[in-house]
Amino acid sequence: METVISNPYSKLVEEFKNPGMNYRGVTLWMLNDRLEKDEVIRQLESFYNAGWGAVITRTFMGLRTMYLSEEWMAITEEIIRKAKDFGMKVWLQEADKNAAAYMPTGISGMEDKFRNLILIRKEKDKPVEEDERLLAIYDDYAFYEKKVVPPGGWKELLCVLDLLNPETVATYLEKAYKPLLRFKDEFGKTVEAIWVDEPLIKVARSIVPALPWTRDFIQLFKEKWGYSILDYLPLLFTEDGEYIKVRHHYWRLLTERFKEAYFKQVYEWCERNGVKFTGHLMGEDTLFRQVTWSGTAMSYYEFMGIPGIDFLTADLSWPSGDPFLLPPKQCSSVAHQLGKKEVLCEMYGVSPQGINFEDRKRIANWLMVLGISYRCYHGSFYSMRGRRKRFYPPHLSYQQPYWKYNRLIADYFARVSYMLRQGNYYADILVIHPIESAQCVFTDGEENKAIKELNDSLVLISKNLMSLKRSFDYGDESLLEKYGDVKDGSLVVGKMQYKVVILPSLMTIRRSTFNLLNNFIKGGGKVISVGDLPTRIDGELSSEVDDLNRKVIRVENSIESLKKLLDSYLPKEIDILTKDDRSIDNIWIHHRSLELGDLFFIVNVSETQEYKTVIRIPGRGRLELWNLESGDVTILPQREIDNCITTELEFYPASSYLLLLNKRESSINLSQKELKLAKTIHIGDVYKINRLDPNALTLDFCRYRKEDGEWSEILPIIGIQELLVDERYEGPISLRFEFICEDKPEKVFLVVEDAEKYEIRVNNKKVKYNGLPYYRDISFHPIDISSVVKKGKNIIEMSTYFVAGDPNAQRDLERLYGTELEAIYLIGDFAVKGERRRVEGKSIWYKPEFVICREVLVTDGDLLASGYPFFSGTISLFQSFELSTLRENNKVFLEVEKLYSVVTKVRVNGMEAGVILWKPYKLNITDFVKEGANSIEFELTNSLRNLLGPHHNTLGETSSVWNYSFSGRNRDGEKWLEKRKEGRCISWTDDYCFVPFGISNVNIAVYSEQY
Repeated sequence: METVISNPYSKLVEEFKNPGMNYRGVTLWMLNDRLEKDEVIRQLESFYNAGWGAVITRTFMGLRTMYLSEEWMAITEEIIRKAKDFGMKVWLQEADKNAAAYMPTGISGMEDKFRNLILIRKEKDKPVEEDERLLAIYDDYAFYEKKVVPPGGWKELLCVLDLLNPETVATYLEKAYKPLLRFKDEFGKTVEAIWVDEPLIKVARSIVPALPWTRDFIQLFKEKWGYSILDYLPLLFTEDGEYIKVRHHYWRLLTERFKEAYFKQVYEWCERNGVKFTGHLMGEDTLFRQVTWSGTAMSYYEFMGIPGIDFLTADLSWPSGDPFLLPPKQCSSVAHQLGKKEVLCEMYGVSPQGINFEDRKRIANWLMVLGISYRCYHGSFYSMRGRRKRFYPPHLSYQQPYWKYNRLIADYFARVSYMLRQGNYYADILVIHPIESAQCVFTDGEENKAIKELNDSLVLISKNLMSLKRSFDYGDESLLEKYGDVKDGSLVVGKMQYKVVILPSLMTIRRSTFNLLNNFIKGGGKVISVGDLPTRIDGELSSEVDDLNRKVIRVENSIESLKKLLDSYLPKEIDILTKDDRSIDNIWIHHRSLELGDLFFIVNVSETQEYKTVIRIPGRGRLELWNLESGDVTILPQREIDNCITTELEFYPASSYLLLLNKRESSINLSQKELKLAKTIHIGDVYKINRLDPNALTLDFCRYRKEDGEWSEILPIIGIQELLVDERYEGPISLRFEFICEDKPEKVFLVVEDAEKYEIRVNNKKVKYNGLPYYRDISFHPIDISSVVKKGKNIIEMSTYFVAGDPNAQRDLERLYGTELEAIYLIGDFAVKGERRRVEGKSIWYKPEFVICREVLVTDGDLLASGYPFFSGTISLFQSFELSTLRENNKVFLEVEKLYSVVTKVRVNGMEAGVILWKPYKLNITDFVKEGANSIEFELTNSLRNLLGPHHNTLGETSSVWNYSFSGRNRDGEKWLEKRKEGRCISWTDDYCFVPFGISNVNIAVYSEQY
């Protein structure tokens, strides 16, 4: 490709190559332990070096520095001061994590009148409980207003807030936000935003059925709708009479109230004080979950400075099984319409500890092609001490062996973020969002058939439009009422103009939507229905809507039918086809209009399929590739054919391209150079090993005894912890670990969390921590035991004083967490020999017997089998190959079929030839090879996964990892250790699950380059 030399848009090019801090994303910095000033600054500097632009000072499980204490405030000031030095941003989080599970649902010392309320129904003969007020009795049921009391009844500690009450929110702002004004001098400067996590209007998860309520709801309902809700309470729970109308009115009022009472008040407070209101809602992914927790989602984004969503796990169809489309499109649609350039998504949380750069790219590509422009990383954990390593991986921070390479992926997506905030989103199509229809058929606790069908219709039309490369937004009816208009044949919503409106399945529409659509049709606009047509206006049956329906064009909700119809109404945006002119559903686009021309972010959303494509973009100009890896801008080989610019690109799984059709430049014809394979040289399958980090063996089974009692049988350490906490044990405790050495290592270290708190003996000889540098985490302390380890069986005994954590001690942080017994680790110069049982996809299972032995220092590329199943770090593999005569037009590529690492650095003849982060596992090494003998080195770096697990989950390696993934308690209950002994456990196995680490089937391919 030819490098662009002269650019009339040098600022855009320069900022693309080196995006500023505003585009580098924000990490959820999980402050989860006793905070130390020097350590906080060290970690902040590591985020800066890793290419990130901002931090959220988030309180998290395990925090031992009291939130809003003077110590906390002083450390926050230091974070802000240092972030300012780096040019980074700080987002504050108004949340006392030790007072409530979600904020802003809790705040200490609040008055009882501000407590969250719910509407419940129960049999009329059931006794009235505390905090219940009778509203009405109908037939066999009584309806109550109920105050929500948190688990444990922490009345004196917090209030689960009624966010539908403006007075509550005003008081909450005074108590929760006012202390943050201590940092006001940096508001709008270094302090960019205040972040909130999952505000919601129903917090009583265990009470079903229950609906949101507020203390003056009866009066508000009468004022808005002209009748008493008390006369129709049963219809909120049963499908009788005019239940659709009543439910429509109920949810309309609730969502308007939530928006005005909470979102608008918080937004205005932030605006007055020069910071942005940001965060995300609860349960955004389906219509059912939206109604359950928040009533709706889209309309609230109007009052968020940086609207945001949440995506958990590495599974892009979690949790509903549908493709994760609705949340990013809902949020980005409002942002497009209201001119908000920053669209946030929290991503990667609860993914496996071994999530690699390829996984992170796949997830971010998906979300950003759907409109996300600001990445929020979940998360960076201050400490992995105790249970903290299990709430919730992955740990995207200094603990990971690959951390020094993080800037490579940070730069990639900073460039995407930068370009997705340029110009304006292009969309001709508006899809009416059916949330108000979903509210009418919502049943608490059950995703019934009616609401599922509405959801399915919306998901399908969204997926079909993405497959067709037809850009679209959703239209929320409350925002359409406020910002919608018809001008010059277009339906205008704020800053966006649409030529076609699509109706998914609907039951009801607002009167304002009805009028808007009628005016749009009169002005020549096209309204298409792909599902059930609405029969109601504002929840009431209406013959008027029948007149509108007769003007609507009906079409099947399928790719083929939609393509034919939309192609007749709208100009094409882009064609991406196979070489034989077949369409490709799995390649999606994000299209933006710039002053320079048309920008396309193009993503292959398939995890397995590769495509050689022909791309045709209507219009004239010069087609440029804006390289997201290097930041360079190059001119693609291209031709102008039939008023389209045509090029060819190859898409690998999860690959993405950024193309600009620069309309300020003339169209050109630039021929494609072709590479013809001349020969392939297979590199041998035996590699020499150079281990750059210590090997490891995790010891997570042991015996225990209390005081001077008898030793127990061998048990999982996590099970011992659970037993002692369950019985609220306090007193001396001893642990006895065993390991076998086939060969005595030269160097071996015992790694213990908080080693100074234990009396430790190895083979009956006392050892102690002497201040060696930590291993992986600041709380992981190595002790040199090389001199006391022997050949054969070795015994490690550790004694301490145990205090069981008290889950009710919410304000006494030492009591809350108590003593935490954890696995220990051996690290050093040795191999670990084990017996493999089976391989199931990404899961490689080993028997629970491992032996330390001498390293062989050669491998066939399978590093687990070569003695490194628990290894966490970097290993270099060496090989050589011969090249015969090379011609001037030869190009030499390294091609790897299977590569199992997070990052692979390649050196050829001692020179760095490149880094492989994701598919294709291929490098151009032409400039580094020579005729004759050549050496090649693969420096493979993995993650914490094989060191920390989860090792014993019977499901193996999964796309989501929760705290319960590490114990047998989740599915087998508190008696899981007894079931384990009897061989009846369904969630635990003593076998060990690892993920692959290594390389196989490496070739050197020599091509001839020709036109």
